[in-house]
Formats: sequence, C-alpha cells, structure tokens
Amino acid sequence: MLMAASQRGSLAVRANAKVNLFLKVHGPLPDGLHPIEGVFATVSLADGIAVDVRPTPGISLVTEFDFDCPAAENLCVKAAAAFFERAGLRGHGCEIRLDKQVPVFSGLGGGSADAAAVLVLLNRMYDSPLGESELSELASGLGSDVPFALRGGVAMVRGTGGEVSPLPCLPRLHLVIVKPACHVSTAWAYTAFDGFPDKSGEGDLEGLVAALARDDAAGVAARLYNNFEGVVEARYPAVRLAREQILWAGALGAKLSGSGAAVYGIFSDASACRDAAGKLQGRYPAWECALRPLSVEFEVPEESRP
Repeated sequence: MLMAASQRGSLAVRANAKVNLFLKVHGPLPDGLHPIEGVFATVSLADGIAVDVRPTPGISLVTEFDFDCPAAENLCVKAAAAFFERAGLRGHGCEIRLDKQVPVFSGLGGGSADAAAVLVLLNRMYDSPLGESELSELASGLGSDVPFALRGGVAMVRGTGGEVSPLPCLPRLHLVIVKPACHVSTAWAYTAFDGFPDKSGEGDLEGLVAALARDDAAGVAARLYNNFEGVVEARYPAVRLAREQILWAGALGAKLSGSGAAVYGIFSDASACRDAAGKLQGRYPAWECALRPLSVEFEVPEESRP
C-alpha cells in the first residue's frame, strides 16, 4: 500500500490564511509561553501547496519565494519530517512545491497554514495512517497556529493554541487585508508585550461570538479586539496608518491580525469591500477576502472540472 501511495502523483491544496477577530494575550507561563484566548477566522487569501511522495528518503522544498532561513527550518519541511517519523515511514520522502502568496511577517498564519496543508496532504496520500488526535499533536509541536490551521473556519482558540473549539457559524463577512511595508517579528512582539503598560482593556468576546452567530457584520466590526495592537503600533507607526487608511476607505472596523504587520477591515457588503480594495491598492498590497470553511482546501484537477 505504501508503494502504491508513492505512485499517485501529486496532490494540491489551497492553504488559506487567517485573521484574528479577537486576540487576548495573557502574561507568560513559567515556561515562557503566553496563553491566549481568541477567535480565529479562515480567509480566502491562500498559498498553493503541492506534494509528490516518493519511496526514498529526503524532503525538498521548491519555491520561487526567497525565505531567509535554510529549507530544513521551513515549517513545511518540518511538518513533512514529523509526519514521516510519526507514521513510521522513515524510508520515505517528498517534494513540496510552494506558491507563496500570503505575506510573511504579517500575522496571517501563512506558514502555519502551509504546515497544516503538508500534514493533511501526506496523510491523504498515505491512506490516513494518522488519526485526528495524532495530527493535532504533531500540529501543536510545529507552532501555536498550526492546530487551528488543521481545521479552519471560525473557531475559539485558547491556551497556547492547542485548544481549538469550532464555532457553528460562517458569517458572510467582507474583508480587505493590507500589508504595510514593515516586518514584525512575533518573538519581538511577545517580549515587547510583557513590558507594555497598556493592555487595551478586556474586549467583548461574548458579544463578538453572538454577533458572528447572527451574521451581524456591524456587530462583529464593533467588537474586534487585539491587545497586541497598541504594542505594535507604538513601535511601527505604519501599522497604525494602515489601520486608519482602511477606516478612511469605509470599513466598519479595522484591526491588526495576530502580531502583525497585516491589518484588515470589515465592510458592509461586497460592493463597499471592492471599492475599498481599489482605493487601498495604490498604497499597499491589498486583498479582498471572504471567510472560508476550511484552512486546507483540495483543488480540483483541471481535467476533472465541469
């Protein structure tokens, strides 16, 4: 069966990004990790991932994107290595082809989505040797956003990222995401957060969840929350300016995603969203997005499309 898997050619998926509709970071635990509580939402901005498996060792990454780390440190490669190890396939390997579209250093979880995509692809190509709990355990070991990226949709996320509770809703939100030119290191953001005096209040998590359930875009926009925002904007004024520009373009609300530097806005309808994206594209890379039900979405081969 394993040899047969290696003859199946390649599978391709969309690895969708995420935004944080709510993100409350708490102080560090004794091990230095910061627990969070938040609402994550998958959006239609995506990387493309394809994988070819082979019955010989070695994992290669093929991409036109210039990463500033060795291939072995890329989350895609780490995910593949973790999968082969856990599945008992130490003599097997793969080629990963990555079409990088989600900006890096953005807080959009692109690297985490890519890692989740590799886990899902390999598990599919080898006839699911790992169950959901084993994949989740691997995901937790790869990064705090990877467990959510295995599922996607809209979910409550708690702890250090491993506690993911899907919310039974997929509201018709219309978003524009922009990426200012600055790069924000997640490690820097957590260190700066610990010494930042203003943690931006408590937020209204219960109200946000209720607004999502009733598909109330204005209610969601009014309750967006991220207590990283003050920390990041104090160091990177370009992030604050980007958020102000989205509001100027007509957003009902705008917020930093994760530790940044990407900022997103929620709009009343598709037309307002499209108009805003047109206004903003002259100033920033900008993407018009909708919510998606999954982080990892299989692409239909062209010859199979109607």
